[in-house]
Amino acid sequence: MHRCTLSLAVCLSQATLVSAALAVQHDSWIEVAQKASSTLINPATGESAFVLDPLPHPMGALSPDGKRVAFIGTEPGADRHTDLFVADVDLTQPSGKANIRRLTTDQIRPTSPRWLPDDKGLVFLAGEGPLTQAWFVPLTPGAKPVALSDSRYRAYDLSVAATGDAAYLVHKGSRHKEQFIDLVMLAPSEQAMRSAAGMRRSTPLKDQHISGYAISPDGATVAWSGLESLFLHTIRTGESREIPLHGIHPQLANHTAHDIAWRPDGKVIAFRCGFLGGVAVAPGEEPPRMFAADKIFFVPVEWTPTPEALTIGDGAAFPSPTADHGQAEISPPAGEQSKPWWVRELPEHILGIRWISADEAKKRIGPPR
Repeated sequence: MHRCTLSLAVCLSQATLVSAALAVQHDSWIEVAQKASSTLINPATGESAFVLDPLPHPMGALSPDGKRVAFIGTEPGADRHTDLFVADVDLTQPSGKANIRRLTTDQIRPTSPRWLPDDKGLVFLAGEGPLTQAWFVPLTPGAKPVALSDSRYRAYDLSVAATGDAAYLVHKGSRHKEQFIDLVMLAPSEQAMRSAAGMRRSTPLKDQHISGYAISPDGATVAWSGLESLFLHTIRTGESREIPLHGIHPQLANHTAHDIAWRPDGKVIAFRCGFLGGVAVAPGEEPPRMFAADKIFFVPVEWTPTPEALTIGDGAAFPSPTADHGQAEISPPAGEQSKPWWVRELPEHILGIRWISADEAKKRIGPPR
């Protein structure tokens, strides 16, 4: 398993436009999804709000243009447990759906539908346990799903990048505590499906212990986490840069990152962390609160930890993973955004995080009461 290290003149009007665009992107908020609710956080200020969102659309995965919805359901009288369907959004109907059409044929237990950015197709997972595979289905009438993965190993953690590339993880096996996982990418389309060459796969990451990943907005870089480190992997060149998590904060030693999300401008990565070890608890005692448990960490993509930050003690001097020092939990100022910072006191039972625009956040929060 490898670990890699690592005269302009513009007119005033152009500079103003660029600055304005960056300001909008820097104003992005984080949505912390929970069951039937969300917590919206402004990473730059720490401001947060708990919201209960009445759904303005039918349940399911909305298409990028908001006109259709993909959902998992069961046809009346069908002998199958579930299928993948697509429908037009029609809020005049009790279900919010019209012109419902089944997309799956003989795929077992489809889950996790993801739209392509051009609204012309969906990718999804189907199968049971180790037989789960990644699939693509165009929305052309009469089109049938085609398998993206090669069926030798289980596919999971399916995503679609802003560029239209689909990605998924393949679990190839394990030895002791070491996992062997590949990240597979391809660009699904009906045209590629019908071509002689087919949809060519690439494997940017091979035989790695991958706990989470996310593709940058421009499709050029994969941010992924292995044991104790975050990596930035350039897809075209294969070059990687490692950011040890304890370089962000010493109490992140022996942690891994998950729920990784790129800011829309590609300059900051947000993620959560989980402890890789265990903590001894006496019978009848409550387990201690872990330092990373209620936090989202933000790391500027260009940031590199100092050699001093990478030095940690041994034995009794090794940093504790528990939140045992209030002063140590205070984050560096978020407004500077030249080094990592974090927000804390997040809710329990988080389903995931994603970046949203400041306008969307303020609309969902509503006017001050």
